[in-house]
Amino acid sequence: MNVDRYVVIDVETTGNRPTAGDQIIEVGMTVIEKMKVVHTFSSLVYSDRNIPLFIEQLTGIRSEDLQDAPSFEAIVPELLQALDGSCFVAHRADFDLQFINVALENAGYAPFEGPVLDTVEMARMVYPTLDSYRLSAIAQHFSFGHNAPHRAGSDAHVTAEILIKMEEKLRSLPKATVMKMEPFTAGMSSGLQQLVYDCLKDAREKAPDPNVQYLRSFPVKHIEFELEGSVKSGPFSGDSFYGKEGHYIK
Repeated sequence: MNVDRYVVIDVETTGNRPTAGDQIIEVGMTVIEKMKVVHTFSSLVYSDRNIPLFIEQLTGIRSEDLQDAPSFEAIVPELLQALDGSCFVAHRADFDLQFINVALENAGYAPFEGPVLDTVEMARMVYPTLDSYRLSAIAQHFSFGHNAPHRAGSDAHVTAEILIKMEEKLRSLPKATVMKMEPFTAGMSSGLQQLVYDCLKDAREKAPDPNVQYLRSFPVKHIEFELEGSVKSGPFSGDSFYGKEGHYIK
């Protein structure tokens, strides 16, 4: 399977235990095809449970807002049509997918069993030095607008933007770098595992980047550095860069 269609989903809920009766109160969805957003959808969802004060303060959604909202059963066809043949994506995917699958089963449908990609897991791999992997923190890191945090439509859309940015980064890496990720794919979510494989396949088919050189089999960018008052350009040399005594030459 070539991963080129993602369905990014975010849900707002009455709590964090779907098997204990907590329910979805809002669904947001953003569809990506070939690294472009092609469709968005969001809807409040009717719930017969009272919304806890904490959730109301977090999301701004009140119980009375849901009285005329469609049931989850009513929006299932649109969700299933989008998910067919696609990779399910969410920020902390276990949470959103568990709620979606419980709601699908309660509505008489089979749970989603396709590939899953968690953008938290992917961000930790592609950007391992970020201070935080909260959705709002990553959005701020990339200067993405996120004007309605904790609302499903806004969260799904900014997650989609982050996914596109991370996929661009992953596909820009040298082949040797991607190859070093391959041994770790067994522990990755199925969608991320497939994406790494696809990037590795693409990297093998590309011509070598003349600006990438290898230092002890590790890829490094071709650099320019100052040496004795002039700018030198060429292959990386530890002696030239750090000096014979191991000190950085300014």
